[in-house]
Amino acid sequence: MILLKNIKLELAEDLYFACKQDIDLIIKDLKSESVFSYAILGNSGFDSLSSCACTRKRLESYTHELFEQGLTQKKACLIAESSSDLWDYLNKNSQFFRSVDKLIEKVQDAFYDGEIEDITDDTTDLDDFFFDISVQVLSKLKDDNIFKTKPFEIDMFLGIQFSDPTDGAKKYILNSVEKLSSENWYQKMLEAYSS
Repeated sequence: MILLKNIKLELAEDLYFACKQDIDLIIKDLKSESVFSYAILGNSGFDSLSSCACTRKRLESYTHELFEQGLTQKKACLIAESSSDLWDYLNKNSQFFRSVDKLIEKVQDAFYDGEIEDITDDTTDLDDFFFDISVQVLSKLKDDNIFKTKPFEIDMFLGIQFSDPTDGAKKYILNSVEKLSSENWYQKMLEAYSS
């Protein structure tokens, strides 16, 4: 039997450390770029986690490609900003997240085997559990001023992302952006997902 509250602390620490290592490499590798986004990337829901980020250069390039395909400039930009599978720094440092993925697997196995001691009802949603930890970690990174340095933009997207998100995944994305990013980013994401 395991206690979810104990695993939550360990998972948050490992995820913070993985993101910090990842961000340190982004700062080094993209120092001459302008990075407008950083997100924890959920793969197959929250079955494994990694990260994604995007440079302004990639955003402008992809926006131009979409515009040439007949989309309005505004719609092209919304798609490029909100679609993490189009970003240029996608799942680059998955090796940093291996310990996180092992803990996720441990929690999922224990959950489905009925071996989590501190779950008292059938309403526990593991996706909510992993979402809360991800938002907590991103919030701590933000509070620790990790994104207050180049190459990160002042008003940046910060949140959860999924490649080709379902409607349920979009709710997690919007909820994370509302908690972690500016009102401007929240409104952009609402617009992107409403069209």
